[in-house]
Amino acid sequence: MKFILIILLLFLSTSCKTVFSNFLFKKMYYSSKEKTNEFYTEIPYNIIGERIVLAVEINNKIVHLLFDTGGMTHLNENLIKKLDLEYSYTRKIYDANSEVKEVKEYRCSMDIGKLHVFNVWIKEMDSTCFDSCENIDGILGKDMLNQGCFYFNKDEQKLIITNSINKITNINNFHKQKVQIYLGDIYIKNNNKKFILDSGYQNGFILTNGKYNEKKGDKVYTIEVKALNSKRTQKINYQEENIKIFNDEYKGIVAYSDSLNINLLGSVWFLRNNIIIDISNKNLYIQKGKESKTSYLKDKMNIYFVFENGKILIQGTSKTIQDIKIGDIVQRVNQIDVSQISNQCEFKNFVKTIDCEKGISISVLQNGLNKEYTFSREELYK
Repeated sequence: MKFILIILLLFLSTSCKTVFSNFLFKKMYYSSKEKTNEFYTEIPYNIIGERIVLAVEINNKIVHLLFDTGGMTHLNENLIKKLDLEYSYTRKIYDANSEVKEVKEYRCSMDIGKLHVFNVWIKEMDSTCFDSCENIDGILGKDMLNQGCFYFNKDEQKLIITNSINKITNINNFHKQKVQIYLGDIYIKNNNKKFILDSGYQNGFILTNGKYNEKKGDKVYTIEVKALNSKRTQKINYQEENIKIFNDEYKGIVAYSDSLNINLLGSVWFLRNNIIIDISNKNLYIQKGKESKTSYLKDKMNIYFVFENGKILIQGTSKTIQDIKIGDIVQRVNQIDVSQISNQCEFKNFVKTIDCEKGISISVLQNGLNKEYTFSREELYK
């Protein structure tokens, strides 16, 4: 009987070790390179297109990843081939517009500052998701937020990752807010509304389901945009608003869409405020930054251009612009032929050189017809 009991105990011991080993093999986890139980690292970050970009190391190669708390970890398909990552399987997922798409998944480890991150699952993304000027190789997603604390310090432009909240100084100066975490999304409740914290929502203050205030009389834009890693476009209206959240008043550009079932707090929150996400205790800490502008729409031109599929298009206009339409193909601006512009870098450089002091003339192809419009400076900015 004792012999049988010993054999059983040995079997259970081995089984538990196997289960624990398999758990670690499948689940991503952080480990200090210094072989200590507590981990801590500080990583400086860049801001590209009003989003946070980190340099991390995969297979001894430095890659630049956009930190997106609303998306999953992805890498450029061309970079995946160069890194020779371990392919695992292909599965169907929903993109940012809730459309089903097939993606390949790979498994690897990566180094973030002084931390080694094991068992990172990476999805393959289209190489055209980021333009060649941005020097962004992919996305560091919400799946990375599975343990510890993440302190986005906008004053020193660095990210602190630690599993000890006590290592973060001056935390008493922050407003503390309880959050819900579901499938990696960080939900914040405010005035009976739920918001998801989404640092990948470019230039984002708030994106919400609803209609802008037509009676307010402020400048309103309508812009056709694509969500990151999605091909479907949607029209969004933008209006400047003051929002009370976390017991403080915030000013910014609110984006209104009729195709959402949730509200987003975008990249603006990470760039204007100090934010700590405590995953383990499900707390969010925010220290409000100083407002840098009295108006965020006043200096924006009433016509938006975009470079897509080798052409410059009208991406959006304010409600004061009636003649030119979203989707019009731009042929000339101030009599300058733009048909030779062939990439995002050339497009961005061209937009910077547009002289609007005396107004601009724009020639477009609209519904198959050539049209030319002239706008005064007042019309462009009122």
